[in-house]
Amino acid sequence: MEESLLQILDGIEFGTNNSKLSYINKLNNLVDFKQLDGQKVSDAIEKLIDIVLCESDPEITREIFYTIENLFLLDSSVNVSLQPLIDVIETNESFLANTLVLLPFTSKRAYIDLASKYLNHQNELVRKNAAYAVKYLGY
Repeated sequence: MEESLLQILDGIEFGTNNSKLSYINKLNNLVDFKQLDGQKVSDAIEKLIDIVLCESDPEITREIFYTIENLFLLDSSVNVSLQPLIDVIETNESFLANTLVLLPFTSKRAYIDLASKYLNHQNELVRKNAAYAVKYLGY
C-alpha cells in the first residue's frame, strides 16, 4: 500500500533518524515523479518548515532544506511564507545559508534588502547564497 503525503511527513517529523531519511527519500521520489499538485506542494513545504525548525540532526536538516528546494522547483507558483525560517536566521548560520537559497523562490523583491545584509558575512557560503538571492530576486 502506498503511503500518503501526510504519513510521509509524519515519518519525517516523528521517526528515528534512519527512518526520517527514508521518508525524506520517499517524499523526494514523489517530487521526482511529479506526483504532487500545487496544494500538496504548498502543504509539504509548510510542514517541512515546521519540522526543520525543531530538527536537531544536521544531516536531516540539510536533507529537509534540499527537499524544500526541490518542492519549490516542482511548482514555482506556490505561495508559502518563509517567515518562520527568517525569524531564526540570526541565531543559526546553517538556517541562514539555506534560507537565502530559498528566498528567490518567493519572487518577493522585498527580500533583496534582507539578502543584501549578508553579502559581506564572514561565512563564504552565506555570502555566496546572499549573492545568489540578490541576483535572482533582482531579476
